[in-house]
Amino acid sequence: MLYKIKWKILSAIETQLQSDTIFGHICWALAYTKGEPALKDFLEAMKQPVFLLSSGFPEGRLPAPKLHRSRRESMPDLASELIRREQEKQASKREYLPVELWQKHVAAFEQAHVHEAASEIEKYFEVILQEHNSINRMSGTTRKGGASLYSELVIHPVEGIKAFDSYLQTDYFSRKELEALFAFISDSGFGRNKHTGRGKFEISLEEFSFPAPGNPNAWLLLSNSVPAHDDPPALGYEGFVKYGKLGGSYAVGGKSPFKKPIFLLKPGAVFFGADPPKGTLVREIHPDDPAICQNAYALCMGFHLKGV
Repeated sequence: MLYKIKWKILSAIETQLQSDTIFGHICWALAYTKGEPALKDFLEAMKQPVFLLSSGFPEGRLPAPKLHRSRRESMPDLASELIRREQEKQASKREYLPVELWQKHVAAFEQAHVHEAASEIEKYFEVILQEHNSINRMSGTTRKGGASLYSELVIHPVEGIKAFDSYLQTDYFSRKELEALFAFISDSGFGRNKHTGRGKFEISLEEFSFPAPGNPNAWLLLSNSVPAHDDPPALGYEGFVKYGKLGGSYAVGGKSPFKKPIFLLKPGAVFFGADPPKGTLVREIHPDDPAICQNAYALCMGFHLKGV
């Protein structure tokens, strides 16, 4: 079953809605609501891709595909050629496309269709430096001399972005069980500094289906992922090195709070083939605890890429 998860923004955020981070919050929610045995059973089942998550995207949008610029004959005059090259340059920087555009072209997608989203906003988040004062718990006031003043970087969605969409494919949990897990995340907060009011979302689920052609030959990655050795080849991708950390009780007790660095493909990578990539569950990601793993399975949307 495929679900769309709506994350209505209620506060500033300090942790991005990345698929593997959402998975970690699901695991904590499961441990707190159903106990450690339920979590161990779930992680044992995760040896197979029974729970596929996407990252969160601005409402009504999906990642723009990372494709090489199409090769065309030069325009007959210099001015037209310069305009076209500038359009292609701007299109290559685009992070997201409207879902409606994908629905329109999913059966015959070309890189030129990215130009149709030219009116889309290009900046979705802004980082603001906020000043704060620490309160002395004994006196109820700040300390003299400005010693309690500090600042922090906070991520705010730009005006017009009210929610994020992410996607989940699973039959391991019922819809009722999933709603309970996401209700726990909604109540407890998401990510860094949730105890101070960051990362507050109103979360809801609904059944969903991606626009799908009858003959997909390409797959749009929606997750942070590490390809499996037998996954189809990537036509284009961007990646990054993630320095993950443990949370909660796993980060105490003499155990290192840091996971090993891992190279992940970002959402928007495009794979070519009749079958979608699976991704992997990365094991031995922690230097001290072999049971800790990183969910790098791949949730993808199929489409037909013309000219391949």
